Amino acid sequence: MRSTVSARTARRSSPARRRGPGGALLALVVGAGVVGAGAWAGAWYLPFVVGLGLAVIAPAPRWSSRGVVGLAVASGVVGWGWPLLWLSARGLPVGATARVVAALAGIPAYAAVGVVAALLVSGVQGLLGAWSGRALVQALGGGARR
Repeated sequence: MRSTVSARTARRSSPARRRGPGGALLALVVGAGVVGAGAWAGAWYLPFVVGLGLAVIAPAPRWSSRGVVGLAVASGVVGWGWPLLWLSARGLPVGATARVVAALAGIPAYAAVGVVAALLVSGVQGLLGAWSGRALVQALGGGARR
């Protein structure tokens, strides 16, 4: 039991784990950029694809499963959030559209509820993509990742 605890401590303090967040930040920016470009083009499914890609290409010793899932969710939410914010800032009726969509979906007909629902959907897509990617990597023998 004692050797397991010391191995965990050594793994957490290894130089590979202490590097800065540069790789994660780059992955977030690229992932959100891909999702945002897809949102402009109408490709609503891209948060799932980005989450799947992040989970498959994530370097095992540096990124934990939680980190990859968090990046996938954040990429989906930021990727869908920026185009909505941009359209709203330009004066387009994003709020009115969100209100109508919320009413049609059976949730309260408020603009904020519609926008939050859209962002939640994108986050869930990223989450499911990352989980699927991690399961795929482990099933194909990519090693045990944390």
